Amino acid sequence: MKTNKSSIFMILIMIMVFLTLANFVKAEQDKCYVRDKEVPCPGNNQIQEQKTDVIIPPDNTNYEQNMLLILPFLLMVACLIILSLLKTKIFGKTLKEYTVPIWYYIIGVVLVVFSQYYIALPLSNKFPFILNLTQALWALMVAFSVIKLTVFYNFNFKNVLFLGVLYSFIIHGLKAFVFRVFLFPYSGTSTQVLEKIISKFLYGSFLVMIIVIILGLIFIKLKNNPEVRESSKWL
Repeated sequence: MKTNKSSIFMILIMIMVFLTLANFVKAEQDKCYVRDKEVPCPGNNQIQEQKTDVIIPPDNTNYEQNMLLILPFLLMVACLIILSLLKTKIFGKTLKEYTVPIWYYIIGVVLVVFSQYYIALPLSNKFPFILNLTQALWALMVAFSVIKLTVFYNFNFKNVLFLGVLYSFIIHGLKAFVFRVFLFPYSGTSTQVLEKIISKFLYGSFLVMIIVIILGLIFIKLKNNPEVRESSKWL
């Protein structure tokens, strides 16, 4: 019975994650374009009426601007590679210790980001809920990662915060600095586009940090509870 109660408690925590996400996710007012054709932006509940069954990659004529916009993402990738090669410890743990135990969740969120643009978006006219479903999927994977690392790998609050930074970079770095630069570019001047991209990245990262902070605080307290550990083994 106690184990069942613990499992129910974890389910309630997951529900809280979804509610937190639902309360903070807002429809973006920015417009997305594919070859000068307006299309619904991933994550935008205000689905446009244009047919988007076939998505044509945008004609990126401003190569220098695109490379400048993606530069922060590439620099972050380089920093992570260097940290990994040097086996530098961040809050007492190497990058390998942050990623290897949850490698399948990391691959999962990357696949979710790709599916949001290549699968969910073309189907969004017929199934508007599918975009929200992709958001819920990455939120769930982030939540599972936090639980597993705090309960079984002795992660403290600083470790959890850095995990949130990693997931923010992986999920919303890809969205803001790759997809929104090359696949669904914003309209406007270079300065306006940069402001929109940074705003999108920061807002998405805020959602990630909300999840990791709430669950981190809870499961750091519960990590030595045998019932919680038993019910979390499947993670």
